[in-house]
Amino acid sequence: GLEVHASLKHAPHLIKVSAPIH
Repeated sequence: GLEVHASLKHAPHLIKVSAPIH
């Protein structure tokens, strides 16, 4: 449960870093 939640929280972060809109 927590592991999956952490993974989902990291997913958006990785996407932001992978394709920054800055």
